[in-house]
Amino acid sequence: LPDVHARLILYKRIAGERSEDRLRELEIEMIDRFGPLPLQAKTLLRITARKLRAAPLGIRKIDLGAGGGRVTFGETASVDPARVVALLQSQPPRFGLDGEHRIRVRWELPDLDARLDAIDHIVAALGDRREAA
Repeated sequence: LPDVHARLILYKRIAGERSEDRLRELEIEMIDRFGPLPLQAKTLLRITARKLRAAPLGIRKIDLGAGGGRVTFGETASVDPARVVALLQSQPPRFGLDGEHRIRVRWELPDLDARLDAIDHIVAALGDRREAA
């Protein structure tokens, strides 16, 4: 969008969505109004969807780069500790503890799709069994 004000309003709406269904509705609205979305907008929507999935678990931040990264939990994370242990034990070279509130991730993630897939894997492993199925 060339109009900075309209673009900022859309960024705020994307950041303010609280469900994936509402985020998808916003995406459809944007396509209806502006046509096919550029790659940057699609990427922002994909990342926001992952944040919405991670937030109920108390995950504050997932920072992944080409060689891995970290998953940081908030002080009041609602993840079952047994699920964290199961994730760590499932692939010890890939996952390890990094302090009291972080999991270290060692994983070759060469591009955005690989990183988003890794986030999906981690969130499903830490979430309830229905999400992991």
